[in-house]
Amino acid sequence: MRYLLLFLLLTSTVEAATIQVVGGSREVADGEVVRRFPVSPTGQVVGLKDATFIGCNFARMTPHEVVFVGCERLIFVDCNLNNVELQPDFVVKG
Repeated sequence: MRYLLLFLLLTSTVEAATIQVVGGSREVADGEVVRRFPVSPTGQVVGLKDATFIGCNFARMTPHEVVFVGCERLIFVDCNLNNVELQPDFVVKG
């Protein structure tokens, strides 16, 4: 029983995605609320779930650019999403 508990604790990690920001990268965990950070105009966000972005700029130069790959239930509040292809389960406010 003790080993089963240890195994369950070790395997229950929080998933995260790496987002390219101006000057480097930043880890964003599933379910995290992210406020105003300078997203790089290149790169993709892969596999992120249930995160909320407030006041972030994801705009791209090319229309319909795929920035979010395999992401689920993301929420964007007052974000710049010009030319970004959005998935049907994303929520955009403002």
